[in-house]
Amino acid sequence: ENNMSKSAGARVDTAVKASTTTQTGPAAVTAGFLNTDWSPRDVPDGTVTRNVVLRTADTAAVTGSLYGRGKPDTVVCVMHPREFMACHYLIPDIVESGCAAWSQGSRSVGNDLRLEHEVALFDVAAGLNFLRAQGFKKIVLLGNSGGASLYAFYVQQSALESQRRLARTPGGRPTRLDSLEMPQIDGFVFVAPHPGQGLLLMGCIDPSVTDERDPLSVESSLDPLDPKNGFVEPPASSQYQPEFLERYRAGQRARVAKLDAIAKELIAARMDARKRSKDGGDERLRRAGAHTAIMRCGAPMPIPAASICRSIRPSAPTAHCGARIRVPPTTARWASRVTARPKRGYPAGPA
Repeated sequence: ENNMSKSAGARVDTAVKASTTTQTGPAAVTAGFLNTDWSPRDVPDGTVTRNVVLRTADTAAVTGSLYGRGKPDTVVCVMHPREFMACHYLIPDIVESGCAAWSQGSRSVGNDLRLEHEVALFDVAAGLNFLRAQGFKKIVLLGNSGGASLYAFYVQQSALESQRRLARTPGGRPTRLDSLEMPQIDGFVFVAPHPGQGLLLMGCIDPSVTDERDPLSVESSLDPLDPKNGFVEPPASSQYQPEFLERYRAGQRARVAKLDAIAKELIAARMDARKRSKDGGDERLRRAGAHTAIMRCGAPMPIPAASICRSIRPSAPTAHCGARIRVPPTTARWASRVTARPKRGYPAGPA
């Protein structure tokens, strides 16, 4: 049957409900998220859009949108572990080429504090199982930015025998990937990929923190906002020497190692509290596993140094992986130390 059928009853053991609309021209464009929208363009006339809600193998709800014209036998998939990609800028081109386009959301859209990539593989698999059931002969993954590392992880794990897949998350939870049906794909396209969440965030973190309980604590020799290290107020360009950058990178690695150790201690304490609370513990034990804030995770190099990053335009605020840094007056700069959030603050567009 036609892959793009308007029937709402398709169900692969994951599909719960679906709705269908037809795009007829520019007036139909109503949404855009970050830089993932195709405005001012639109999908080609006659494109059928089918919005689907899926249930993953571990019963989470995820969404997807299927775009196409006619009876395409190839579908190109776009997904990000924490961004909404239904209006991704390449969707019109994919449909124009004669392929269907599949844009999928994860269970962690807009909330990567709860994002675990091992769990996100269940979301990917739900979408691909749905597409196979729709009759597509070829499935191509298009990994854009953070979606590239997620899809690459999926491809790597799906290629393994089930018993060889990762058994536990970094936090120690069972992944249950050995029981997950992971359809094989037919092609993989990388578009502006990054090297993976771990490497990306290590390159973003502020190494000058001396006390994880104090967001204003600073080791001056690693402070990228200290004039002694080369910082100057804009519009002049800061000048960081290679020796400072080498110390900065080493400091980033050291802080990440320290945070990893803290995280493992927190997880162990949380698991112990959970076990004891199930054995009749009090309310305090049930609350013992609360999340702990990690400050100042958005300070990548370069900051405002045009001498390091030649693409920085003098008239534009500096935006780089992990930080939107306008380099405001001193008071505002110190305020930014307090309000920096973990794993957020990417430049415009998905990351």
